[in-house]
Amino acid sequence: MGVVYEAEHLITRRKVAIKLLRSELVERREVRERVLREARLMASLRSPHVVEVFDAGLGPTGSPFLVMERLVGRDLRSVLAEQGSLPVEEAVRWARQVCVGLAHVHEHGIVHRDLKPANLFLAETDHGTELKILDFGVSKLDSPLEHTLTSPELVLGSPHYMAPEQLEASHSADARSDLWSVGVLLFRMVSGGFPLGGQHAGDVLVSLLRDTPRRLLDVAPHCDPALSEIVSRCLQRDPALRYQSARELELELARPLPSSPSTTASTVEPDEPPALALTTAVVEVTQPSAPASEPTAELLAQANAKRLRIVAASAIAFAFVVAFLSFYVGYRWRGEPAAPTVSATPQLPARPTATSELELQHVSTAASGATTSALPTNAAPPSSSAEKPASANRPRPPPVQDLYNDRL
Repeated sequence: MGVVYEAEHLITRRKVAIKLLRSELVERREVRERVLREARLMASLRSPHVVEVFDAGLGPTGSPFLVMERLVGRDLRSVLAEQGSLPVEEAVRWARQVCVGLAHVHEHGIVHRDLKPANLFLAETDHGTELKILDFGVSKLDSPLEHTLTSPELVLGSPHYMAPEQLEASHSADARSDLWSVGVLLFRMVSGGFPLGGQHAGDVLVSLLRDTPRRLLDVAPHCDPALSEIVSRCLQRDPALRYQSARELELELARPLPSSPSTTASTVEPDEPPALALTTAVVEVTQPSAPASEPTAELLAQANAKRLRIVAASAIAFAFVVAFLSFYVGYRWRGEPAAPTVSATPQLPARPTATSELELQHVSTAASGATTSALPTNAAPPSSSAEKPASANRPRPPPVQDLYNDRL
């Protein structure tokens, strides 16, 4: 409906954009009134996602004009024509910014009624790329003047993006009609297509009245099911079943998608039970800091060393006891036969000093004969006190012959 030129203010040297009405439309009164009404509407808006209007007026020929902020970038239509579709994260980001701008517009009683990629500009700003809503030429304002500018039979909007109620009666459109357009925008950005079929405008309008919009997930399988449900709710034929405000829709889009990388980085593992996740969180909160854990490690090391010393001392003591018992038992086993002889044998006369075998045999024979003759069978031993041993209780020693034989 208009033509936009880049200009510069002669005094402030500020770069601006001037929108002029096409020459063939200057003579139409309703068109001129719409341009001036657009200027008044946009001058009242102050949002980072709505283009700002500085001035408006009539030129020398009576043609209305608008002075707006100059934007550097390109519109969303050219981006989609080049890329076909956008990544899901980028599409959601632009849709959220549209909702923020629409929320501000709707609060001023304005319905855009012509949201489409050509009216959405991706501007390069000091804060990065920001989306701005353009062209309020066919917007609706809740005022008596609106009924004089829009007749009930007039259809305003773009066939692919308009809501069903706009096709039936443009003056019945409200804020929820713009949310239908946001749903179509999301569908277009993610899938590269449209929810309703038709190659020509007439076919699209027939499909808008008769067909059910397709599900985004059926056309774009890579899309998250949660986003597909959001789009489906925007594309409900009954406005009461859609989101009831742009802010509600923006909050819904702001929620992290279940398959979003950011969700999998701030949440717990899907297979982990909720109770276990809560327990882990409590442990992390009550866990002492690093400096407090050093004495604990030192005490553990000391306890381990003490335990090792005790075990080593026990092993050494056990080995000592075993060695002592082994020595003692062996000593007793070797000394038992000789012990009674030493303790019970009386003092014997000195061993003969015979140096020959014959002398020893003579002495042994003589002693044996003397004993035999002097001590008959069953005779009592002599009772002389001089011949008794030192202790009467000690056993009688064996014959000398036996002792000598043992020694020999």
